[in-house]
Amino acid sequence: FVEFSTEFIIEYGKAQYRAGADIVQVGEPTASGDLISPKMFKEFVKPALTRIADELKGIRLLHICGKATPMISDMVECGYDGISIEEAVDVTKIKPIAQAKDVKVLGNVSSKGNMIFAGPDEVKEETLKALDAGVDLLEPGCGISPPAPLDNIKAMAVALKEWVAKKK
Repeated sequence: FVEFSTEFIIEYGKAQYRAGADIVQVGEPTASGDLISPKMFKEFVKPALTRIADELKGIRLLHICGKATPMISDMVECGYDGISIEEAVDVTKIKPIAQAKDVKVLGNVSSKGNMIFAGPDEVKEETLKALDAGVDLLEPGCGISPPAPLDNIKAMAVALKEWVAKKK
């Protein structure tokens, strides 16, 4: 199954580039530290993800859901340009590991928490926390969930603009 899935993802990623995509993100939700051990990741998942990265000839991102901290060292060795993480991962702890391999860190605003259930002020606060922690590209960890209120999405954008303005 892993071999079949790997082949499929490679061909699908190549098709995305041919269709005009600038970036291909590989999402691997079943490799979460919530579901498998770091040893299982290294043995079963890492070789497949590395092969995918080797075959894709454009900007490549890797997303792993949940508590991915124990897998970060292996994730950054897979050959992706960036890793996307959820709020369960402390950016300050993994950033040096990623930087050592010239891998960007994306995320880490909660897709299933504040983006849906909180108000704009809480989303703004979480956004600023992720930026201050050092994310290279701000995003909700697992994308924007359909029930997320538009005001919360806007709050994330406003917080980013304010943060950038303060840095100038």
